[in-house]
Amino acid sequence: MNYPNLPNSALEITQQPEVKEITNELLKQLQSALNSNTLFTEQVELSLKGIVRILEVFLSLDFFKNANEIDSSLRNSIEWLSNAGESLKNKMKEYEGFFSDFNTSMRSNEQEVTAILNANEKKHFYLKRAVSITRKCNPLLWVFDGWQ
Repeated sequence: MNYPNLPNSALEITQQPEVKEITNELLKQLQSALNSNTLFTEQVELSLKGIVRILEVFLSLDFFKNANEIDSSLRNSIEWLSNAGESLKNKMKEYEGFFSDFNTSMRSNEQEVTAILNANEKKHFYLKRAVSITRKCNPLLWVFDGWQ
């Protein structure tokens, strides 16, 4: 049976600019979850918390109205977020490919297992028929009924 290999969960994110400690803690939790390959749901939950945090920051900055007043550190943060977002998109595409391959292999494996079970069922049927016919032809074999 074939199973695809799980993609590497490491994100290609450069050193982040200085941000709030709460955000740093969230990023540490997410990186830890990704590095330890813990539950996929935990990784998704932490990723979604990070996205919500990013959106809260953008909304609180009134980002689009004050675009000209953004200082260089904020520009660096935005550039870093953009790069991190691209890295996350690429990683998500890798996982989509993995799950697509995984589903394909499971369908293939299902067909293989079904074929083996059907073949074994046929063999079992013919074996029972052969034993039944043999017993009918030779009643002395009934004595050995319990010696299978």
